[in-house]
Amino acid sequence: MYNYYGGYYPQTFNPIEAQKKLQKKSVRSVSNKVGLFVTAYFLSMYILSIAIRVITQITQVPNTNETEFFLQIIYSVGASLIPGVIFLLATKDRVSDILTKTFVKPTTLFPVLMFGMGVAMLANLAAGIFDNNISLFNLKNYATQDTEGTTVIEFIMSVISTALVPAFAEEFAFRGLALNYLRKHGDAFAILTSSLLFGAMHGNTTQIVFAFLLGLIFAFVDVKTNSIIPSVIIHFINNFYAVLSNTLVSNKVVSEEYSNIICIGLITAFSFLGLLSAIYLSKSDRGFFRLEDKTDDSYLLTFKEKISSFLVNPGAMIALSLFTAEMIVNMIPREYLGL
Repeated sequence: MYNYYGGYYPQTFNPIEAQKKLQKKSVRSVSNKVGLFVTAYFLSMYILSIAIRVITQITQVPNTNETEFFLQIIYSVGASLIPGVIFLLATKDRVSDILTKTFVKPTTLFPVLMFGMGVAMLANLAAGIFDNNISLFNLKNYATQDTEGTTVIEFIMSVISTALVPAFAEEFAFRGLALNYLRKHGDAFAILTSSLLFGAMHGNTTQIVFAFLLGLIFAFVDVKTNSIIPSVIIHFINNFYAVLSNTLVSNKVVSEEYSNIICIGLITAFSFLGLLSAIYLSKSDRGFFRLEDKTDDSYLLTFKEKISSFLVNPGAMIALSLFTAEMIVNMIPREYLGL
């Protein structure tokens, strides 16, 4: 800085600002690694899907529902484990260092599950309303739907491939690794950012809203119980309900109108149980619904500053750009793409 008398004032060193810059750099570094991990997860799904299709065509594997379910299991597991191993090697962490493994008492687990399912059902309703509203603007999701089983064996395989395996695979990736790695910079920060990536990764208008809301509750219950078991169970129940409902309707066991009535009944029941569970959890633990977002690694940063640092880094920008592109493609009618 220039002095009026012809000299220069010495540059003032502000230790707090210097520390803030280091903390922002740390947030960007962690966010960049998680963004690249999620990008790898996303690309692995497509690469494995294409590779498996090519192999099955070369080997002339019969194109049956059982084959489809089996292939879904393979690339669900592969898409989670391959980038997961790479992520752990890149961060030089062990699974035991990142994955939370606290035992959750039944007296806590049951109300947490009911609370989570209540929110999940409301999220389902919100996603449906959102989907109906965007259709008013001639926007629609054309993404391929999951295959429903027509026999008992196919239904069991459908449950395993669409409900059980994705529950474990996605929770391992997004809550087990991404959420817990982001928690270095605060619980609220980790819950929001991991849920944003989880929602965006689903790549179509309906599921983005639904998965984002589900991601919030999955991440919240995992943070509060310090375990991924609650989110795995809630995720499975939610997926199982979707598989069962689609199977019953597609096989004309129940009409779509009756299925909607059952859906409304379940939403009402789980919402009521969720409310009672929320009251119980708040009474048994007064801090249950409070989130501490200050950590030793970013105690000088505001929540807004951490979110800004999360968004402005290559990993997160690449991931969100890919997911946005996928969403746009999924809104194009299949015939325009030659599918």
